[in-house]
Amino acid sequence: MSQGLINLDDILEWLESKRGGLPTGVALVDIRSNIMHTATASADFESPDRQGRISGWDTGEFDFEVLRVADYGFAFFKHEHVSDIRDPVLDGAFRGFIESMAGRDV
Repeated sequence: MSQGLINLDDILEWLESKRGGLPTGVALVDIRSNIMHTATASADFESPDRQGRISGWDTGEFDFEVLRVADYGFAFFKHEHVSDIRDPVLDGAFRGFIESMAGRDV
């Protein structure tokens, strides 16, 4: 398997770093990785009214998705492409994701 743009371990570390400081009622419940085709890592989040997932691929692609539990419609979706895990655009997308997880649509 070829080395991607971003190291999978760095994506996992970035996701794990998001565990602390979450608003009341929002929890990071699972982080996992897969290297079957394209190396990917994802983290699942829960709140009373929302379910969310952040997925990151070693290609630099990231998806931030939040669904409303009531109707499973999208409350938030953001796609970003970065060449460095430290790109501030990821933290900006994460802030919007967490606002939506807390029930505040952005």
